[in-house]
Amino acid sequence: MKPDTLPSERNSRNFLKKKIEDLFSYCKQNLPEGELNNLLEELELYHQKMEQKTHQLETRIKELAYNEELLREMGSVAQIGGWEFDPETGKGTWTEETARIHDMDPKKETNVELGMSFYTADSKIKIEEAVKMAIEKQTPYDLELELVTAKGKYKWVRTIGKPTVKNGKVVKMRGSFQDITHRKMAELELQKLKNNLEKQVQEKTKELQEYIADLERFHEATIEREFRIKELKKEIKALKKENSKPEP
Repeated sequence: MKPDTLPSERNSRNFLKKKIEDLFSYCKQNLPEGELNNLLEELELYHQKMEQKTHQLETRIKELAYNEELLREMGSVAQIGGWEFDPETGKGTWTEETARIHDMDPKKETNVELGMSFYTADSKIKIEEAVKMAIEKQTPYDLELELVTAKGKYKWVRTIGKPTVKNGKVVKMRGSFQDITHRKMAELELQKLKNNLEKQVQEKTKELQEYIADLERFHEATIEREFRIKELKKEIKALKKENSKPEP
């Protein structure tokens, strides 16, 4: 209801005003003047109180309407909505933003079965187990899951569920629901880049290790060749010395 219209409230006030006017007309015709004045004073005081209460009510309704609109805008910007359901009947409700995330009409009735139907196979297993533990063990949950909307859009969502317990029994489940697709896709892309980088580092490290091994083999071969050259020089020197001796 818009705060600047309040049709039912205004109709009630008009009805009350008509009744007071009718009563005043009746009293004026049938009551002595003294009694009539006393009654008019009482009616005036009553009327003032009613006007004051009506003003307070209108102010309160405007505040509530403003807060509701503010929450709706904040939820739309942050892409966060709310939900709740009855564990016994499975019937539930969700906010406009939660319905929008699912690409559903906010006015359409919802329930646990409908909510579960949007999740992908792996995510459905996780959320069903989490809801079961919440109802049976009163355990809250906070999950990041995958779903496909009514329009076939793939999304990542974060859902937080908290059980409402009364006399040791869960009488209601409620929580928040947020579209985290952009953030999740960025995280996955970052992880992909990280994995690729690690793979490249591993490949480059392997190449470097092979290059070092080749250098070490070359170094060993070079040293061995130098030793061999020294041995050959010694042998040549020995032969020359042997050949230079005079014959007996």
